[in-house]
Amino acid sequence: MTDRAQDEQKATTAHFMPVLVAGVLLLALWIAGERIFTVEQSDRDEAVSAALSSIPSRLSFGTAIWIKERDVQIPTRQAEIFGLTAAYSAEYRRMRRFPSLKAVVFIAYCSDARTMMGHHPPRCYPASGWLMAEQKPDDDFEFERADGRLILGTTYRFVREGVITAELEVANGFFAAGDRFFRSLGDARRSVKPALLGGKGLFQFQILFQGTRPNDDVLGYVSEIMNAIPDAIFDELMFDPMDADDDSIVKGGGDS
Repeated sequence: MTDRAQDEQKATTAHFMPVLVAGVLLLALWIAGERIFTVEQSDRDEAVSAALSSIPSRLSFGTAIWIKERDVQIPTRQAEIFGLTAAYSAEYRRMRRFPSLKAVVFIAYCSDARTMMGHHPPRCYPASGWLMAEQKPDDDFEFERADGRLILGTTYRFVREGVITAELEVANGFFAAGDRFFRSLGDARRSVKPALLGGKGLFQFQILFQGTRPNDDVLGYVSEIMNAIPDAIFDELMFDPMDADDDSIVKGGGDS
């Protein structure tokens, strides 16, 4: 190799070396960040699962009492397909009421908001053979929990024809860390970042009733159930580590 060729090779190496070093550093930082994210997300998933599993079997608010009668199993395959990270699903009976009233309380958590699409009622129930009824102007609802959290949601109605016609009402809403509530999945997904961009996941609640009833009655029952879930459980579900970090910064985070 001539001296000129050697000089050109050295110049080329010197030109690309900073780029190569920078690339290696970025890759190392990405791998480290991915590991930290995985550990933090795993801790978050465990905390959410524990909070959901601690929902009481007796839900009471005012004079209303709902007693858990059984767990409602979620098919494992379905949970895997929809990216379900944690969930609570149980049937409750409202006491001191005749005729008897039952409701399924379902709260789902997806650590990545993008996988929540499969849980949206207008999509998942028709996929299971239910026909969705036309929406009414007053199907959207909102109410304030005793702790000040404003719950948003929409009531959907479904019918399935067969030997016996079945009717189903589903009160549905979404929420995320930081006390953010959403009436629609579109609103939720526009607001909640994907997991890889630091998003803390998305929750969905559904209260399911067999048959149909006036919207005011549905809202009353949903309000009873959602208010009866202890504040401490909502505090855990709504916990945002970024808020905790901000608080520590504001407070000084150490000795003054």
